[in-house]
Amino acid sequence: MLFRSLSEMGANCMEYIRKNLTNRRAILFRGIPAETAQDFLALTEGMRGKPLSYEGGAVPRPKELKNSDIYFSSAEPGAYTIELHNEMAYLKTFPRKVFS
Repeated sequence: MLFRSLSEMGANCMEYIRKNLTNRRAILFRGIPAETAQDFLALTEGMRGKPLSYEGGAVPRPKELKNSDIYFSSAEPGAYTIELHNEMAYLKTFPRKVFS
């Protein structure tokens, strides 16, 4: 199937998720041509969900793109080790979907 834009592809992916996530615990999409943060933003905007902000997290995560909800995975220098943890598991609001 050909798509005119990443936004259209995102909308199609979200429709697939809505129809199939109740039958599966996770869905992995491969081969999506999103190579930059701007591409990822276009893809997720097509999904039309409301993103959660990164408030109350344990490590600094600056935004990758200003005026978006696309964050760096970590701003810690590579010399530091981040201990395994359940990021923000203590919050009352949990994400329903995770994109990375």
